[in-house]
Amino acid sequence: MTRISGLFSIVSAVAAVWVGYLTYQSLVASTRAWVGPSKATASIGDDGVVTIMVTYKNVGKEPALKFGDDWADSWAATLDVDSDYFDFFTNCTSDVSHDKCGNRAGWWKREKCDTKAIFQDRVAFPEFEYRHVKSNLTLDRSDRRRIAVIQGCFVYRTDVTFYGSVHRSAFCYYYRVGQSGDEMRACPVGNAAD
Repeated sequence: MTRISGLFSIVSAVAAVWVGYLTYQSLVASTRAWVGPSKATASIGDDGVVTIMVTYKNVGKEPALKFGDDWADSWAATLDVDSDYFDFFTNCTSDVSHDKCGNRAGWWKREKCDTKAIFQDRVAFPEFEYRHVKSNLTLDRSDRRRIAVIQGCFVYRTDVTFYGSVHRSAFCYYYRVGQSGDEMRACPVGNAAD
């Protein structure tokens, strides 16, 4: 009987520690900074210049410290189909790398965002909207087989996580020439937040 009660005590202690850990993780996730895009739009001027605007915000409850944003990667691609539906991994080729769009977007996220260290010293405050505008691509306004892609990365620190952990949010949006509306669509790859 004493063996069973001793085993029960050990199991109860382990369960209590596990519940405490899960409670802490839940508290951290609900209070820490979470920075990410909320909307991306694109328009093509008469001269073919694509203007992309990304709206982003910190939806967490504390400021994102040492905040930095990287908008270095925007590129154009060509679709090999004229239908409204296409596959990022088979029907889309990047002009920049001549690789399939899915591979290109995944590579940028892995190599340029997932490993990016803190590089700026700004603050992104909770619930405040920020906007970034970029105009460096040119597309033929009549070629429905062309798309514009923007990828970016937010890097920041939050004090509520263990030792002020560094967090990253990678994003990828695309706009197809001739689509209805100006809202960009999320790429099927290249998006993540930790």
